[in-house]
Amino acid sequence: MAQEALAAAALSWQERAERLEQANTRLKNRVAEVEESHRKSLTVVKNVPALPNNHVFTKQLVDENHALRRETRALQRRLMQVRNQEQTATSLTSSDLLVVLAQHPLLQELKTHLKDLEVDLDRLQQENELLRGEEDQEQLQASVDALLQQIKVLEARYQHLEEKARTKTVLYQESTSRLEEIATQLFEAQQQLATQAEKLQVHSDQTSQLDDLQQELHLLRSENVKLNETIATLSSRPFDVLSKDLQKKNLCIVQLEEEKRTLEEDLAKFQADCIATRRTNDQLRRRVEDISAEVKDLANELTLSKTQCEQKTMEIEVAQLQLRFYTAPDDHNLMSAIGKAIKDMKKQQFVKAEDQRAQAKSYECK
Repeated sequence: MAQEALAAAALSWQERAERLEQANTRLKNRVAEVEESHRKSLTVVKNVPALPNNHVFTKQLVDENHALRRETRALQRRLMQVRNQEQTATSLTSSDLLVVLAQHPLLQELKTHLKDLEVDLDRLQQENELLRGEEDQEQLQASVDALLQQIKVLEARYQHLEEKARTKTVLYQESTSRLEEIATQLFEAQQQLATQAEKLQVHSDQTSQLDDLQQELHLLRSENVKLNETIATLSSRPFDVLSKDLQKKNLCIVQLEEEKRTLEEDLAKFQADCIATRRTNDQLRRRVEDISAEVKDLANELTLSKTQCEQKTMEIEVAQLQLRFYTAPDDHNLMSAIGKAIKDMKKQQFVKAEDQRAQAKSYECK
C-alpha cells in the first residue's frame, strides 16, 4: 500500500510538473507573441501631412500599444501566480509525504529538472530584456535621427521663407516710397494745371476785350469814311468849324489806329501764349494720364505684394506649426491650429487667383 501511494504521489508530481512545464511553455510563447506585437507597434510611423486622418491613425497605434502593454503585464502576473501556486502546493504537502518522497529518485530528477528549467527561464528573460532594450534603443535612435532630419529640413525651409519675407518687405517699402514720389509729382502737376487754367481765363477775357475794341474800330472807320465823303461834298468856308472837328476826329482815329496796332500786337502775343499754354496743358494732361496709369500699376503691384507677404507669413506660421507638431505630436490644439492655417492658406490662394483673373480681364478690356 505504501509503495502504491508513493508511486501514485510520484506520478501525480510528475504529471503536475509536466502540466506546469506545458503551462510555462504556453506562457512563454504568449509572452513572445505579445512582445513581437509590442515591438511592431513601437515602430516609428512616418508623419506624412498629405495622408488623411494621420493623427487618428497614430492615436489608434498608441492605444494598441497601451493595450498590448496591459496584456503583457497581465500575462506576467499570471506567470507569477502559477509560480506561487507551485511553491504553495509544494509547501502545503504533509511532512511525512515530503520525507518519503524526498528520497524518491524520480522526485530528485524532477527537482533538478525544474531547477534547470528555472535557470533557463531566468536566462531567457534576461536575454529577452537585453534584446528588447537594444531594439528599443535602435528604434529610438532611428526615430530621433529621423526627427532631427525633419527638424533640419524645417529650419532650412523656415530660413528660406524668412529671406523671402525680407525681400518682399524691401520691395514693398520701395514701391511705397515710389508711390509717394509719384503722388507728390501728381499734386505738383495739378497745381500747374490750376495756374495754367487761371492764365487761360485771363487770356480769354483779354481776347474778348480785343474783339470789342476791333468792333469799335470798325465803327469808327465807317464813320470816318462818311465824314470824308461829307468833307468832299461840303468843302466851303462856313464849314471851318466842321473841318476843325474833322481834324480832331482824324487825330482820334490815328490814336485809335495806334491803339489798334498795340492791341493787335498784344492779341498776337496772347494768342501765342494761349497756344503755348494749350500745348503745355496737353503735355500735362498726358503726363497726368501716364502718372495715373503708373499709380494704378503700382497699386496693383502693391496689393499683389501684400497678398504675397500675407501668404509667406502664413507659410511661415504653417512651418512653425509643423515644427511644433514634430516636437509634440500629441497636441490636439496644435492639430486644430494646423487645419485652420491650411484652410486660411487655401482661402488666400483662391482670393489671389480671383484677383489675377480680374486683372487679366481688365487688361483685356484695355
